[in-house]
Amino acid sequence: MALGTHPKAQEVARLLGDLFDRKVQAEQHTTPNKALGSDTGFVASYADSKSKTVAICVFDLEAAAYLGAALSLIPESRISEMVTNGAIDEIVFENFGEVCNIMLTLFGNAASTEAVKPMAEVTGGAPSRATRLLKSPKRTEIGLNIEGYGSGTVAFAVV
Repeated sequence: MALGTHPKAQEVARLLGDLFDRKVQAEQHTTPNKALGSDTGFVASYADSKSKTVAICVFDLEAAAYLGAALSLIPESRISEMVTNGAIDEIVFENFGEVCNIMLTLFGNAASTEAVKPMAEVTGGAPSRATRLLKSPKRTEIGLNIEGYGSGTVAFAVV
């Protein structure tokens, strides 16, 4: 995929399915997920070699939890409890960050992972690119379902 274009649902499903060695379904949403971008979500930003942000992904809590859990086969029951409590632990967060690093391939070889942060850290200050993304009609939003875990949502914006 070339830098400057949004990833397609089937590209995301193939990448994650290969990574986890399990079925991942991905479907592009036609209407925005109103819960996406709450303080319980997460943001991954990607930069080029000059440290210029080139893409941003915003994940809801469920997507971050299930992606982080699937990487190291953490039991679904443990993750469901975290989602119910509204937070993920440090191990799941670190795993989720690794998944975000691998997802940079969706944006081409010119990108590298700049930062992975809880949404509360990003939206707590002045308006950021991530919060503008949540309102942008140019974003692509994809619903994910990871076999054995559950469903979540990710929004992509290529800057």
